[in-house]
Amino acid sequence: MRYMKRVTRYITHVTESGQEVLRERSSAVFGNRYVAEVVTAIADETLNADSHVTVRMVASRTGLTDSLVKLVVQRLVAAELLRRLPQGRPRAPLYHEVQRSGGRWDALVELCVRLGHEPAEATQ
Repeated sequence: MRYMKRVTRYITHVTESGQEVLRERSSAVFGNRYVAEVVTAIADETLNADSHVTVRMVASRTGLTDSLVKLVVQRLVAAELLRRLPQGRPRAPLYHEVQRSGGRWDALVELCVRLGHEPAEATQ
């Protein structure tokens, strides 16, 4: 099976085995298998629109369950990379806003994209 993920100005082709490699690397770096996928999905979702996303939007884009995405989003909120927006009414969608100031968000997206790339052949 072949997956295609579009992230910021990169297009990443991910095979099923490549997706597993990405998840293993994400686990090693972040302590969670899905951080890299969720971060790149949020970056893609907010590329041409406003910087507001919901857990459901990200789950639809990644194919992950809402509960897995929600755990990562909570970590991003705790790290002050996302900000939870106030709900206008009960049971309204819960939007999160990307915090772009300081360049931390862009650095995280760049790292997550690189985790999905195969290492280049070493030249001698």
